[in-house]
Amino acid sequence: MRPAPRRMSSFSPILVVLALLLVLAPAAQGQDAVGLRGFITNAETGSGLVDANVVLATLDGSLVTAASTGQDGFYRLDDVGRGTYLFRVSFVGYETYTDTVRLETSASYVTKSVQIQPSAQELDEITVEAEGGSAKLEAGKQRVRVADIERIPTPSPTGDIASYLQSIPGVVSVGDRGGQLFVRGGTPSQNLVLMDGTLVYNPFHLIGFYSIFSEDMVSSADFYAGGFGAEYSDRISSVLDVTMRPGNKKKFGAAASASPFLVELRAEGPLVEDSFSFLVSARQSVVEETAPQYLSTDVPLKFNDFYLKLHDSGERSQCGVSLLSSYDRGRIDPRSADTFEAENRVLAGRCVLLVPENSSLFEVTSGVSRYENSTGSGAIRDRSAEIFRFHTDLSATLPIGNTEWNWGLAAKVNQYSYDVGESFGVFDVAEDELFTFSGFTSLTFSPVSTIDLTPGVAIVWPTTYPMSIEPRLRGQARFFGEDGPTINFATGLYQQTFEGISDERDAGSVFTAWVPAPINDKRAQSIHALLGVSDQILPGLNVSVEGYHRWISNLPVPKWSTLSRFTTVTTLAEGRSFGVDVRTTYERGDFYGFLGYGFGVVEYEAQQGDFGDWFGGGFEEYNPPHDQRHRVNATVEYDFGLAKANIGWQFSSGLPFTEVYGFDSFIDQRGLGQDPSQDFGSPRFIFDRPYDARLPVYHRLDVSVSRTFTLGLADFDLQAGAINIYDRSNIFYFDLAELRRVNQLPVVPYVGLKVEL
Repeated sequence: MRPAPRRMSSFSPILVVLALLLVLAPAAQGQDAVGLRGFITNAETGSGLVDANVVLATLDGSLVTAASTGQDGFYRLDDVGRGTYLFRVSFVGYETYTDTVRLETSASYVTKSVQIQPSAQELDEITVEAEGGSAKLEAGKQRVRVADIERIPTPSPTGDIASYLQSIPGVVSVGDRGGQLFVRGGTPSQNLVLMDGTLVYNPFHLIGFYSIFSEDMVSSADFYAGGFGAEYSDRISSVLDVTMRPGNKKKFGAAASASPFLVELRAEGPLVEDSFSFLVSARQSVVEETAPQYLSTDVPLKFNDFYLKLHDSGERSQCGVSLLSSYDRGRIDPRSADTFEAENRVLAGRCVLLVPENSSLFEVTSGVSRYENSTGSGAIRDRSAEIFRFHTDLSATLPIGNTEWNWGLAAKVNQYSYDVGESFGVFDVAEDELFTFSGFTSLTFSPVSTIDLTPGVAIVWPTTYPMSIEPRLRGQARFFGEDGPTINFATGLYQQTFEGISDERDAGSVFTAWVPAPINDKRAQSIHALLGVSDQILPGLNVSVEGYHRWISNLPVPKWSTLSRFTTVTTLAEGRSFGVDVRTTYERGDFYGFLGYGFGVVEYEAQQGDFGDWFGGGFEEYNPPHDQRHRVNATVEYDFGLAKANIGWQFSSGLPFTEVYGFDSFIDQRGLGQDPSQDFGSPRFIFDRPYDARLPVYHRLDVSVSRTFTLGLADFDLQAGAINIYDRSNIFYFDLAELRRVNQLPVVPYVGLKVEL
């Protein structure tokens, strides 16, 4: 249970941090420098363009300074002398923008925001984009491009981040159903997922190919497999930070798509031309209805989601409000009587503001997140749980000479409740709330020309727990010049207050009860260490190798019992995960290829007296069910001109599972009418040593072929393909009650069509 509230004896640590920020911020704004800043956006849609090149040159063409755009397409050029310059913006697939700009004002910064037009001639520039993508790994961080998502064969005309994440090393999935992702040894509840700055508790649908982040809705995404900076807190495994795109600010448009898995409708357009737009999307799965005839089997999984975004942009601001609603319902095992249900509700508001005549960039986010899930037979819910969160955040970026200073403050309210059936008919019911205040600060600078460093610290204070101070460091070194290999490194301390408790022995359920750190104020904690190198070996050929090690402590795990049961009674385990990711991409002309290999080990350790009952001797160490040792992923795309082919192959070694030791019967002794001399009682499983066996290897080949053509005012995207094309019987889990193996999907051919106006 959650510890009793502690008296708030002093606000002094938070006040000291706040005072320092308020004192130092005006000093940073008073630097005597002329600079140029603004937003670079797509002229048709208004989306910010990430990694666009912005160059300032003299009138005779000599380079003065350059930068690339970040999130929302924001750029900044510092320490420019007063005068008139050539201003040029270039981005793969877009027309190059050129203009002159005069920096003759007395203000510290001049604002110049630019919209650039998509280009019909992209072929010559495709190899430039190869510098990013799946092999561009920077101390656990990868920028996910829409082009990367499109390349993964998915059984619908629109790709999805869920399918893409499962195609890279270090990410372990439970397969084509369940929607659970484990990143470098972490659990799903240890992953931080943000939509426009607001937390989403579970963005992945029960059908494992899909999430709330479809390809058509994403502007940009940063995925950290570990080592993330001080701006992210209260998670100990990974971060997926997604910025959703705005609607088209120039013209109205609509799209519809259909496949045997999914139907989708989308509309967008300007409410005020060039500044205020809307984007709305609705999706509904149909595989439950099509599978009996189409696949000759039942796939009792259903989901739907609805998304709406209103977005306003100006010369000095980008503001948006997003509304998300999603629902999942299904039986992961088609023959099971238990049905799982889950609902997501998210309201997110986010503004990026440039202060007039000032060097500061401010970001304000606020939102609410609600997630509830339950499982049971029919109208009876054996387990139900809900968590609600409200947050408001303020962060700022300020240049101080050649150093960039970032800081932020946040306040959060978490409310949680659960009602779950424990062993022997006992129910555990709880509800409460928790307030959290946090802040961070970090600096980005180059102590020497070959090294970039970003040290930082996050301060997190859940009001009924001790304050945590979490130092972080990210950096890179280029000892062999700009064209040589880059060494990336990161380390840091991470703590997490809430943990999702699930039944690790029940692969047929993804029910999760969110609970705060339950024992002795000890929050889950992890120390990350990452070291890697990336390089462009040849034109179009990029390679990255990254090793990682995590030390995990105070990890709440369900107390083990040899009997089958779900429990919210937890104990604390220690653990570690370590491994290496190797990635290679080759992109040249019409061909793209990716090959990735991941090796990883996950180990937990707990004393038998704390962990639970066992037979004969102490139990100290075990591998949890997401300990996947080997994983190989390959993706190929080739554009033939008339059509485009995509191939995806996955191979992984088997996951741990727990064998059955034997069976017995339980007779309720609470006076409920059972007679031990006549009644046999309820049958129960008695489990063997935890996770001491492994499932068979898993591998699957997916293929799709697509062609895009135009008829009249509409663009058509026709797709045909198949999932698990060689029809391998990959095991999902084994039903002990019926001694029945449950496999993942067989070969699934499909045809999809997308029409866009």
